[in-house]
Amino acid sequence: FNRNKNDMSSVCETKYPLLLVHGIAFRDVTLGYEYWGEIPEQLREHGAVVFTGKQEAYAPIEANADTLKQSVAGILASTGSEKVNIIAHSRGGLEARYMISRLGMAGSVASLTTISTPHRGSGMADIVMEKIKDKEAASAVINLYSRIIGDRNPESLKSGFQLTTGYMEKFNREVPDIAGVYYQSYGSSNR
Repeated sequence: FNRNKNDMSSVCETKYPLLLVHGIAFRDVTLGYEYWGEIPEQLREHGAVVFTGKQEAYAPIEANADTLKQSVAGILASTGSEKVNIIAHSRGGLEARYMISRLGMAGSVASLTTISTPHRGSGMADIVMEKIKDKEAASAVINLYSRIIGDRNPESLKSGFQLTTGYMEKFNREVPDIAGVYYQSYGSSNR
């Protein structure tokens, strides 16, 4: 390995393309706001091949996992690569896990790195799902917002329920990690 330490043009180069997967309530671009900010462009400027997931803001995990499956297939076809590395934030990590484990995509994924993904559920989701009295009305408002930002089939009530601790207990039993895929997860705490 003989790299000029002042040449940073390939410092982010990876064997496989990167797929960035966003979390709940946003799309890759929402009302002009780019979910990943300057990260994709910075990675590209430093040698990475980068794509985004194109999933919806409030579709259920299963539907967004299917969208990710289609994205991965397109990436592999367009790049000629055998696999992708996935970096997923928040609920996007759950969607990627589902895609790998339940949709037969383990052979197409080298790694999954999750950032602040509620693998054990979210206490806040538990509170919201318990405290909101008129869930149907709240869901109607969120679904309207979702359609405005480009979702075709939002299901905000189901999407919120899928983040609860009870749901994630079941999810984790049914969506195991698959051998051959490198998994890592990062989070933070203010304690």
